[in-house]
Amino acid sequence: MVAEIERNDVEHKDDSLDKIYACIDNKKSFLLDAGAGSGKTWSLIKTLEYIIENNAIEYDRLAKKIGCITYTNVAVDEIKDRIGENSVLIVNTIHDFFWDIIGKYQQELKDVIIDLYEDLDIESLENRNIEYREFKVIKDGVISHDEVIEISWEMFLRYSKLRRIFMDRFPVVLIDEYQDTDKNIVNIFFECLSELEDKNQSDDFMVGFFGDFMQSIYDKGIGSIEESDVLEHIPKETNYRSSEQVINLLNNIRGDINQYPAGKNKNIEGSVSFFYLESEEEYSSIFESGILSIFKERLQINWGGVVKELLLSHREIAKRAGYENIFNIYKEYYPYYNYQEKLFEKECSISSFLLNRVETSIELYNENKIFDLMGKIDYKFLGSNDKMKLKKIMDDLIELQKEGKLKEIWEYVFNNNLFVEDDKLKAFKNKIEEDKERKNFFQKLMDINYQEIKNLYNHIERDSIFSTKHNTKGDEFENVLVVIGERTWNNYNFPEYLTGDIEALKDAPTKVYDRTNHLFYVSCSRAIKNLAILYINDQLSAGLTRVQDWFGIDNVILVNDFLGQ
Repeated sequence: MVAEIERNDVEHKDDSLDKIYACIDNKKSFLLDAGAGSGKTWSLIKTLEYIIENNAIEYDRLAKKIGCITYTNVAVDEIKDRIGENSVLIVNTIHDFFWDIIGKYQQELKDVIIDLYEDLDIESLENRNIEYREFKVIKDGVISHDEVIEISWEMFLRYSKLRRIFMDRFPVVLIDEYQDTDKNIVNIFFECLSELEDKNQSDDFMVGFFGDFMQSIYDKGIGSIEESDVLEHIPKETNYRSSEQVINLLNNIRGDINQYPAGKNKNIEGSVSFFYLESEEEYSSIFESGILSIFKERLQINWGGVVKELLLSHREIAKRAGYENIFNIYKEYYPYYNYQEKLFEKECSISSFLLNRVETSIELYNENKIFDLMGKIDYKFLGSNDKMKLKKIMDDLIELQKEGKLKEIWEYVFNNNLFVEDDKLKAFKNKIEEDKERKNFFQKLMDINYQEIKNLYNHIERDSIFSTKHNTKGDEFENVLVVIGERTWNNYNFPEYLTGDIEALKDAPTKVYDRTNHLFYVSCSRAIKNLAILYINDQLSAGLTRVQDWFGIDNVILVNDFLGQ
């Protein structure tokens, strides 16, 4: 029976959880599109509790499990903490979840790997166990994150028995943050659902997708999932975070979901404002002249509280967050917007190694998470003194990275066998001597202070006052200032989106409109009470009509008028 939900708002009814419960009772797969601040994680937790309450005894008796897949280890820990220990529930990241499934089938794994990576001339993997590590050396049977996704899709596509075993073991799987989930993983679930539908057995297995396509800001994810007969589409229109003024703006931006305040925020009186500059001279000098600081101080006085500053200018973020040299080196070497993915998404073998392995290992050691550290490094324990040797290596590394150049740290970790060079690093280095630009790029990186790597790591992985794209999705702040000051982005186009030809932008063959729209939505949705956009760009080709419609004509203000200049 579907549980009753308490509702304090007589004008609006949030029946999304009722609909989810009905889907579970009827074994119908569903997709919950939950707008920003709508309590998506709460809905996921309640759904898990409902499934456990109604099915745990039977699943335990039949050795079946409830699967829950999410995007990060932090999210895994949060869900486990809120649900508590339960023998029928498996919560894991995408990569760990699927490795747990495919890792048992070693012969099939070897066959698929040899077929997928035939260009590597793999002679045989017969005498090796396929391992899943933080790096890849495919000839030695070592695969990493990207390969787990690719190989899982191929194995599920190739082996019908694997699909059957998977669905027998997991009658229910919930996917958190579906929009950030790899397309191949989503296709695995649709392949399973399609097979059962063909056999009129669709009630044997169900999937629940939780997320919001408008909060898709990572290019690797699927983004949106097309409507399908096998999925019940459920919108969630509550907003427990923001003031009514901010919510109205969010509704104007997206159009498909009309949110309303549903919690304590029903009584919040907030504001939304769009500030703009007119001259190119002001654009070029605002960061150096101190206008931005004066502007922010004025906002803080008006709002009576601390202002969270979110910059959408990569160059200015790099300068202020302390990794300007890395940024400039990557921007010079990788053309157009590729540097963003290579650096921030860690798609370059160098940045991936330094951030995902070296810097993460240092952090794990500092936090005394030794078991996790063992999974990151490649150090071999051959004798009784190796634990003490490793401790000295890590202590010396921590001292060295405080003042050392990147080259010193690079040589140190390999000379002391903390890491081995994986396929990506080998491929990059093998081409250095024959490629002058690559050699120059590598040498410039080796000459920077390692502290910049730490600053970049902190910027990407931790809360930063400078960024929206990489590390504030999900966070919330009482007062938010979003500064849009980048004149040219290949991946985004704020001038056309805000004050230009938005229809032409929508019709463009690239996904620039979607990226810009999603990033702007996510940025604005961080605000609890007050939100201000500072648009530092002299391009107003279509005027201010659109932002006046979104923000209200009285809330679109020239910066000089606001500052009384």
